[in-house]
Amino acid sequence: KYTNAFPEALAGIYEGDILIIDRSVEPRRGDIVLAYLQGDFTLKKLEFVDGKPELHPQNSSGNYPVIHPGEYDDFSIEGVLVGSGRRYRS
Repeated sequence: KYTNAFPEALAGIYEGDILIIDRSVEPRRGDIVLAYLQGDFTLKKLEFVDGKPELHPQNSSGNYPVIHPGEYDDFSIEGVLVGSGRRYRS
């Protein structure tokens, strides 16, 4: 699956980048994942605390909070970022 990037500059991802998300890869700690939460998609670094997932922002342009999906949240990890591409000419 391919998607266009939204800025996550510390992870080396910039606006307009084309991301390659692999749904068959088992997500593990430290991966950048495409997550679905409460009707929205987000790209975050996956961490675990006490066995529970946390989604950590990698964007230096804002003060974004760590996301702690709750037991009753509509939450899933849709895939793992495995590659990216950048267009240099339109």
